[in-house]
Amino acid sequence: MTLIDQVRALIPDTDADNQIFTDAEIEAYLLVAGDNPLRAAAFAIEANASVIAENYINVRTDDLAVNGAQAAEALLRRAGALREEADRADAAMAQDLFTVVYPRQSCCAELAECRCGRWC
Repeated sequence: MTLIDQVRALIPDTDADNQIFTDAEIEAYLLVAGDNPLRAAAFAIEANASVIAENYINVRTDDLAVNGAQAAEALLRRAGALREEADRADAAMAQDLFTVVYPRQSCCAELAECRCGRWC
């Protein structure tokens, strides 16, 4: 599955006959998001929420009511949840970057106070 397909699945924008975003737009979101599909999907959802808020402020006809503000708020909550998930994934990856290993004869880093109370 390509990054574009991953973003489409997260938005969701999977109906090939009626796509909300073009591939070029999703590529732009991926570029801004550093190829992170979760963050790119959040950007796309925020863009969609902006369009909905602008175009469908509050429409009421005979038996149909559309509240653009509520729809936009729901989309923005979804975008926030995707960003939080991306942050958790980034934090998990950051913890795995390196491990400090002390030599057998030392209990701390060089020129730092040791746990034993003396300086190395």
